[in-house]
Amino acid sequence: MSPLALEPLHPNELSFESNASGLPFVVRANASFGTTRAQVMAHFRDHAEPFRQLVRRNGVALLRDLPIETPQEFQNALEALGYNLYTTNYGGASPRANITQKTFESTAAPAPFIIGFHTEFCYQSTRPGMIAFFCMQPARRYGETPLFDCSRVWESLSPALRDKLETHGLLYRRYFYNRKSALNFRKTWSEAFHTTSRDEVEAYLVSEGMRYRWESNGNLATELRLPAVLVDPVQRKKRLSITLFNADSFRYMFWRFRDRYHPLQRRALEMFVQWEYAKKNTFLQVLWGNGQAFSQAETEEIQHAAWDNAIAFRWQPRDLLLIDNISFGHSRLNVKNPRRIIAAMADPYDVRAYRAAGHSAAEPMAVECGASV
Repeated sequence: MSPLALEPLHPNELSFESNASGLPFVVRANASFGTTRAQVMAHFRDHAEPFRQLVRRNGVALLRDLPIETPQEFQNALEALGYNLYTTNYGGASPRANITQKTFESTAAPAPFIIGFHTEFCYQSTRPGMIAFFCMQPARRYGETPLFDCSRVWESLSPALRDKLETHGLLYRRYFYNRKSALNFRKTWSEAFHTTSRDEVEAYLVSEGMRYRWESNGNLATELRLPAVLVDPVQRKKRLSITLFNADSFRYMFWRFRDRYHPLQRRALEMFVQWEYAKKNTFLQVLWGNGQAFSQAETEEIQHAAWDNAIAFRWQPRDLLLIDNISFGHSRLNVKNPRRIIAAMADPYDVRAYRAAGHSAAEPMAVECGASV
C-alpha cells in the first residue's frame, strides 16, 4: 500500500495565516516512493488508484521533493497516475500556450495582477475534474497559487447570499476580439478556440449550451447561465462554483494585498481595472443569472469568505500540486518574475449531466443556445 500520509504545511512554508492553514494536504516524498524518476513512475503506476482517491477525498494534494525535473516528466507522472489529460486549452480565458503535448503554461497574465478565486473553466459547461501544477522555478518573490476549500468558502457566506446564489445562479458573458491591438492583450476568438473557422466555433458554442453573437467587425460575444453551487459526489458537501471577475473584486484584492504594491502602482492598477470594466464589452463579465450585476457588498462578502479561508504556500522546485476542480478552487497572486509553473488538466465532466444526475444543489436551468445573445 502506498504511504499517503497527509500533513499540514509548516509555518515557514505559508505566506500568511488563515482559517484553513492547518488543513492537511502535503505528501512528502520519502524512500518508499523511490529515489529515482523510474522508481517514482513505477510507484505511481502501482498505486495510481489510491493517489486519485486521495485527491478526490481530500480535494487537494501537494507532493514535495519528487525527483522530477521537466514538463515531460510532469506529464509522464500524471499519466502514470492514470489521469486522462487534455491536449488543448480549448475555450479557456487564461492566456497560456502548450509546453508539451499535454501540458501548458499556467498563465501568461500580467505579473502585477492577482487572478482571483476560481475553479478552472467555471464559465463553461464542460470542465476538467482535475487540474495539476508543477513548479519548475519559483517566483523571485510572491507568485503563490492559493488554494480554497469551496465548501468552507460556501459555509462562510451569509444565509441570505447563499440562498440568492442557489436561486439565481450565474450568467457568464465573454467577449472575444477578432484581432489583436495595442490596447487589447486578451485572447482573440481564433486563439481561444484554436481555429479560424466560424462554423467550428459555432458548433462548439452550441455543444456547450452558449448563446452567441457575431458582430459586424468580426468580434464574438457569448453568454451562458450556470449554477453557482455544486455538491461534490464524494463528501456530498455544497461547494461554491464561481469565477467572480468584476471591478470590485479586483479592487478588493489590491486592497487586501496592498503591502505588496507601491501606492502609485496600486492606484494605476485600480484605474486600469475601472477602465476595463467600464467598457461595454469587457473580456469576462460575471452576473447574477437574471443579468443583474453583483453589488459591491455581495462581491466583498464572497472575497472575504474566500481569502479568509485561503491557503497560500511558497512554491518549491519540483512541487507537484493536484487539485479536485469541484472541491477546491485556486488563484494566482502577483508575481516578481521570473516564475515558471506548468499546468495540466484531466478528466473532463459536463456540469449539465452532473445536475441531471442529481449531484447539484441548484435547480436545473434551461440550456440556451443559438444565434443571438
